[in-house]
Amino acid sequence: MPPSDLLVDRQTERTGLRQLLERQGPVLALVTGRRRVGKTFLLSNTWPDAQLFYFVATEATSTVNRRELLQAISRTFGQDINPEDYPTWRTVFRLLFELAAPHPLVIVLDEFQFLMGKKDGIPSQLSAVFDVHRDQRPFVLVLSGSAVRTMEHLNAGDAPLYGRFSRVFSLKPFDYFEAAAMMTFPALRDRALAYGVFGGTPRYLTTLRSGCTVEDAIAAEVLAPGGDVRVQVETVIDQERGLRKQHEYKALLRAMGAGHTTASNIAAKPNAPIRYVLDDNALRFHHEFVERYRSELARYSATDVFRQHIAPRLDTYMGHVFERIAREAYIRLGPLLGLPMLDEWGRWEGTVTRRQGAAVEPRSYEIDIVARLTGGSMMTGAVEWGDLGLNVHAKHLRELNVLADAGHRWAQEAIQPSAPLLYVCGGTLAPNFVERASEDGHPIVAWTLADLYAGE
Repeated sequence: MPPSDLLVDRQTERTGLRQLLERQGPVLALVTGRRRVGKTFLLSNTWPDAQLFYFVATEATSTVNRRELLQAISRTFGQDINPEDYPTWRTVFRLLFELAAPHPLVIVLDEFQFLMGKKDGIPSQLSAVFDVHRDQRPFVLVLSGSAVRTMEHLNAGDAPLYGRFSRVFSLKPFDYFEAAAMMTFPALRDRALAYGVFGGTPRYLTTLRSGCTVEDAIAAEVLAPGGDVRVQVETVIDQERGLRKQHEYKALLRAMGAGHTTASNIAAKPNAPIRYVLDDNALRFHHEFVERYRSELARYSATDVFRQHIAPRLDTYMGHVFERIAREAYIRLGPLLGLPMLDEWGRWEGTVTRRQGAAVEPRSYEIDIVARLTGGSMMTGAVEWGDLGLNVHAKHLRELNVLADAGHRWAQEAIQPSAPLLYVCGGTLAPNFVERASEDGHPIVAWTLADLYAGE
């Protein structure tokens, strides 16, 4: 099987990049994405039949990178190159545009942000060469990098290369469905659990060995000192450029991983009406469990720590992860099933004070799904990592009515009979759930893991 067939998803990116080589004349492409998201693998395997020159810049001076690039060109193309003959980046880019002529060629300059010295004006020099080059042979130059903001600025309105990129791709981590394609666990619940622990970063998912159980994979790669994923997650902040006080960022991650979600508890603006969560599942799991049990993991086996301390809390942990999976599933499955498109997706948490006889009693409420659809209607629902019965539906409607009576406009819209309800469960759905829940008048959509992983 050729390497390109090993690519999981990324079909849109692969197709778009391959089409560039079908054009006449030079074209530019921009590919961004954080570290370990799979840029290198994608760009190394998209053009299996074309000549590809791949150069990875390093965090060195512009002069050092220029010399190393010239040396790489010399080795790859067998040319005797004297760096003194190419004293500027403009002369180097002119050389790149002339390599292997008249044959088609793809050149990838990875970690391009390291090439851009402050005084060199490298984007301007590239723009000058690109604008005057008139060779009609197929030629693709890809600029790729993990410093996402820096790379995205190359295509900003005030940037020298603005308007010159034929394709711009921002690679994201895989969603739950794409991540499952890199797993061999037969049980769907194990695939969802592995996504909740390893996340959607391809580099982390490659540690899932065929034949191992999800428990073994978590213990060996995520929990154990020296585990591949643990080491990478522990150094993720250290590898981010531009962070001056890394210890403060790490403290914030630990606070959120420990369950502190309000601004006042994680040293953010004390009155911000927002809850904060870690968007990366691997980071979330690390700071909720690995940091908490660091001492135990140093003294006992990772398997024993998992079974005694972590396994009993996994269902609670997966509750919030499963809400994320539900959102990703709606985005993935909605168009296939003809469901309304999303405008916003969130959850609601708050306290409502109600009078119970002579007493005034505050009570907390949580609504797992609060989504505004593009047509203007409000969709709400519940997400259960375990079983889902009609009692969940009844509770959801009851709490919506309480919130509507308390004056929340979104809840007042959500109790209207035309407002759809979405239920997602990781366990068993009660028999005839949709038919019986529909008796209240709301359009009902209910999914189990089998629906989420049914494919396209």
